[in-house]
Amino acid sequence: MKTENLFTALSFFTFLVSYFLMNAPAFAHNNEHGLSHDVLAHRYANLAKTMEDKIHEEVEILKILNNKPYFSFFEKNGRHIKNYVSNKIERCEKAAIKYSDKAAYHQALAIEQKFSEPVENRHQTSN
Repeated sequence: MKTENLFTALSFFTFLVSYFLMNAPAFAHNNEHGLSHDVLAHRYANLAKTMEDKIHEEVEILKILNNKPYFSFFEKNGRHIKNYVSNKIERCEKAAIKYSDKAAYHQALAIEQKFSEPVENRHQTSN
């Protein structure tokens, strides 16, 4: 009987730990690690700038690939490489837009949070 209870408790504990380990990224994303909106806006702005830097690098690579006369000897592989670089630029542009939108959203929340009264002060002033 004690063995069954121990086994049940151990399997429940194992299930609980595995559940939290598997869902830890979801919990962290929802909580945003307890960071303020200013910090999050700054992080997303930095990510957007990083994506824009990558876009500029890839555009330079694409210019080099288009200007090389011997690159046409690669024919099909050359087209694949150019398509790969073009697709990478598009993905980076989408990511930059997404990060810029998130930065603007968190910046707006930070401004709203700065200018709004705390809930405790609202109740005290209304009485």
